[in-house]
Amino acid sequence: TNITLNTGVEDDLIYYSLNGTNPTEGDGNLYTVPVVLQQTNSIRAVAIADSLIPSPAAYATYFVSVNHHLPIVNLHLDSLELLDEIIGIYVLGPDAEEEYPYYGANFWKDIEIHAFYEYFDTTWVMHESLDCGVKIHGGTVSSTRPMKSLRLVAHDRYDKESFTYPYFDNKNISDFKRLLLRNSGSDFNRTHLKDGVLHKFILDHNLNVDAQAYQPVVVYINGMYWGIHNMREKLDKYYPTSNYDIHPETVNLLEEDELIVIAGDSATFVELRDFVIENDMTIESNFEWVNARLDVESMVDYFIMELYVNNRDWPYNNLKLWNSPTHPRWRYFYSDLDAGMKYYGTELIDFHSLEYILGPYGDGNVHVVIFKKILENSEFQRYFINRYADLMNTILEGEYLINYIYGAKEKLNPEMERHFYKWYGVIDFWNKNFEAYDKFFETRVGIVQNELSIVFDKDPALDVFMGMYPSSA
Repeated sequence: TNITLNTGVEDDLIYYSLNGTNPTEGDGNLYTVPVVLQQTNSIRAVAIADSLIPSPAAYATYFVSVNHHLPIVNLHLDSLELLDEIIGIYVLGPDAEEEYPYYGANFWKDIEIHAFYEYFDTTWVMHESLDCGVKIHGGTVSSTRPMKSLRLVAHDRYDKESFTYPYFDNKNISDFKRLLLRNSGSDFNRTHLKDGVLHKFILDHNLNVDAQAYQPVVVYINGMYWGIHNMREKLDKYYPTSNYDIHPETVNLLEEDELIVIAGDSATFVELRDFVIENDMTIESNFEWVNARLDVESMVDYFIMELYVNNRDWPYNNLKLWNSPTHPRWRYFYSDLDAGMKYYGTELIDFHSLEYILGPYGDGNVHVVIFKKILENSEFQRYFINRYADLMNTILEGEYLINYIYGAKEKLNPEMERHFYKWYGVIDFWNKNFEAYDKFFETRVGIVQNELSIVFDKDPALDVFMGMYPSSA
């Protein structure tokens, strides 16, 4: 492939780079003849003329002899700022501790670098491009994986202030200040889809809760293949802006049991917490006071899904909630279900997630304490049990959920062998990891039905068979 560069002005000089670096007069390649590309690559070019400042950079990516079944993201960035052993944000750097999780490493530092972002569909049509910031994203597990999660940050100082493409097919929104290219966290190179697919399942089935949309993408950096990342929304003050049209500066966003303030303040939730703890929730007026300030129906769906998938990295981790003056009822976000859909031992408590959090384990968690207290209200308890049962009889039924997950797996099948080759994995291991989900969901409904009987002192669940005429009614 021959690439021709021109400015339209005869005496202008053009400098270009193929590794994302700024092609200045001293460091770039002087363009004299068409650039010959024999493999996929990105080009960054500037024009320079006497007595004038250099032009803004022009970017382009050329894909050579490649085919993909997923959308493609390419990031033009300075490869030294990403991978240099001293300053690169993707590497350990000179200050990293020797022991895991390598605190002091460059990827733990809150460093943002510039990138030029491009998004293509599977026919190579580019739908969006813009300047943005890039940071390493994630916690202890995610940040120490060989393939990192990346946070894309749109800034007002650039020509485009937001990402403006409708990236997610189950959300009718197209304005994002932040996007994530996630490495699937603790599920990296295992199923590589667990958290994203569960969030997509929640959204596809209209559960009354906030979740991060999911779209798997193929990522390139400066035209170099970088593997499958999970494009996600970020759970920050801009999430209510995108999803509810709420001004971000009015959002109150809290995190974890400690009610860490991410945005706004915690005053109204602290007031709610104190009222629940100090008052009798069996009194209907007290319950209604709480219901006006906490979206209890949403809370039920939130707890049900966390409990059903047996997420053991919760509720002391991966918990966020929000409200605003225009949406005063606090709502929970789903955040990171990577540790779900598995058991760790053979003890009954390892299977009974509700019994587990309502026991001594949850006594120190403010969100569990609130949930446990309002369960004393008979109407709320009835709603929780019936809602749980209704979901288990429909969308949480084992075979249905398994088929949904395998449907998502099929969309990744054509791409995963190359991804594993890039990141030193074994494709057979990827396929084998899904077997655990079969075993988990084949028995989960029965386990939870038994657990509800124990926790709420109810009779065991019964199978009810109903005849219908006509049979397809």
